[in-house]
Amino acid sequence: MRSSRIGRFRRLERLARLGRWLSLVALIAGLASADGVAAQSGSIGGAIGSTQGTATVVHSDGQAEAARSGMPVSAGDRIETGLGGAASVTYSDGSSLALNASTTVDLKKAEGGTNGILLLTASQSRGVTVSQVGTGKDAEIRILSTAAGVGALLKQGGMAVRIDENTNTVTLACETAQSRVYFPYEDLRVPCEQKIVRTFTTDGDIVDTGQGNQPGMVAVFESVQDGKANGINPIGQDEQRSQKDGERRENRKEDHDNTAGSGGLQQPGQPGQPGVPSFSITGRCVNVTGDGATCNLTGAGLTSGQVGGVPTVVIQTLRSGGSTANETFNCTAISAAFGFTCSFGTVGQVFQGSSVAITVPLAAGGTQTFNFFINCDFFRPPGVAC
Repeated sequence: MRSSRIGRFRRLERLARLGRWLSLVALIAGLASADGVAAQSGSIGGAIGSTQGTATVVHSDGQAEAARSGMPVSAGDRIETGLGGAASVTYSDGSSLALNASTTVDLKKAEGGTNGILLLTASQSRGVTVSQVGTGKDAEIRILSTAAGVGALLKQGGMAVRIDENTNTVTLACETAQSRVYFPYEDLRVPCEQKIVRTFTTDGDIVDTGQGNQPGMVAVFESVQDGKANGINPIGQDEQRSQKDGERRENRKEDHDNTAGSGGLQQPGQPGQPGVPSFSITGRCVNVTGDGATCNLTGAGLTSGQVGGVPTVVIQTLRSGGSTANETFNCTAISAAFGFTCSFGTVGQVFQGSSVAITVPLAAGGTQTFNFFINCDFFRPPGVAC
């Protein structure tokens, strides 16, 4: 009972602190308006800077269209990227907000503050964003996670923010040692000079780990996902973990009760059904010295595939400058045993979270795409499998 009360109190505390963030945004906007500096206050619109793959803008009136370079965006618009997609939003002061693959962001506010600084607030529900303040400029870029009840504030430099939509774990990494960043609360500075990756875990704790020499966009994939690391604010952590463990046990019991007595019925094509082989993709990629990776993937059990048809693979890679790109390769033709292999070398390196899409031709006509992610224990150095 005590741990349950503590857990509820901590959730309410996080929501209250998020409320103070939103109140502060409104207060700053009100002060800027009261100053009456016409050229430096009021709504500021941004524009789509670049796009890659699938990227969509859903405007405040509900109209959706494919994102394109130069397209105006403003408060109330939603920007979404698909698997392998990317998009960026640029502002007149040189600041930008970049969305990696499978990311959704709602633009809440974009206003001019005192001395012309950009006041940008966005709500991120999934994926990875990289925020950058214009060179030599100050700004206040806020990335909020309302589900987790926390937010990140960038004043100078850059930051990468990753949100796991399944667990609401939020991870932040600084882009430079000189960046001025605050997370998960506005009064808690991230020591960027120490190359810190900070994670707000599923148990509500705050965990700092080393970033090493990785770019921020890569470092945020090395977060604590189970919420069990010792944090910088461990008070009440044991109670939080006890409560979470209790919830997991209850969920497992409910899952068992709901499936008991089902007779093992499964949908066609599911693993384990007699006479129906399950489709699987296995393999690995190994980063090589300098740049690039060597990949070998194998598909098996594709009974719906067109024998003789050639699957294609699209993989997201990281270039030496820190940008990402999609690279496309052909696989071998689907064999009579309904299998194929994909062996190729990439220009960029693979990393934890690299998106991979394999599209196969079907015997019935058309194609089917299978999406998955590269999964590593850590960012792999040259010569180590990922």
